[in-house]
Amino acid sequence: MGTIYCGIDYSAGMANIDHEAGIHYGVIDFTEVLQAWADDSTPVYVYHCPYCGNILADRFLELLEGQQYKKCPSCKKRLTSNDFEYCDPCGYEYKGDGYDILQSNDTANLFIIKSPYYTYAQYCSPCVPGAGYLMACFSGMHDTSDGEEEVIDYIKNPKQYQLEATLLGFPMAYCLGHDWFKEGKAPYLVFSVEDDELQQPEK
Repeated sequence: MGTIYCGIDYSAGMANIDHEAGIHYGVIDFTEVLQAWADDSTPVYVYHCPYCGNILADRFLELLEGQQYKKCPSCKKRLTSNDFEYCDPCGYEYKGDGYDILQSNDTANLFIIKSPYYTYAQYCSPCVPGAGYLMACFSGMHDTSDGEEEVIDYIKNPKQYQLEATLLGFPMAYCLGHDWFKEGKAPYLVFSVEDDELQQPEK
């Protein structure tokens, strides 16, 4: 099948990227790490006024919990904490261990906007411009002159992997570490953001 094409950055370097670090956000389907995500993620709530639909700031809800009622800043209707007793989460998140990961209710994708680790991933489609799709990383497979595939052992020479991936246009993308996956091994090479060293799965 040959080396995976690096794709197109439809954001032209403007979206879904940590500009300070120069690392793109990573995208992966939550089913790839289903158990870990179910165990560690927490729900995210966005509260709306039940009368006018105005989004209420977190600070407003904190004040509301300590008072009998408070008026919506938009429609001026009186609200109590009972008005928000049965709200459903709008998504889920995980923040800890150097990660910042989000998932909204309208997608199965996890958006990794911060991580201690990165890999070299294919750019996503225009649906998530500028992000890297973690299940389509630089494969390390090359077509030889006779049409056969040659597999390079980059584990022994990760610097060669990094160089080739960069030359082929693959962006650095935040990723999940090995411990997120059921078998204890990610389906891509994992590098440390801190020192660029290849991370080995625990045996």
